[in-house]
Amino acid sequence: MSRKAYTEQERKQIKEALFVTMLQCINERGIIHSSIEFICRKVGISKSYFYSFFSSKEELVLCALQYQQPKILY
Repeated sequence: MSRKAYTEQERKQIKEALFVTMLQCINERGIIHSSIEFICRKVGISKSYFYSFFSSKEELVLCALQYQQPKILY
């Protein structure tokens, strides 16, 4: 079975979903209990596909905080 090729728009939506889901997870579960597996399951992607966006959970956390920062400041 071949993998689905996502459009650039779909990749952008998935990335934003990863940000939002990570921030919600941190709020509800804490950073230690916010696993990549849990985030991927919530977003509906595989763990291997997650790594096409980020190299680690820490990188996702930093990017999610940067994504959220303008919303907090304005």
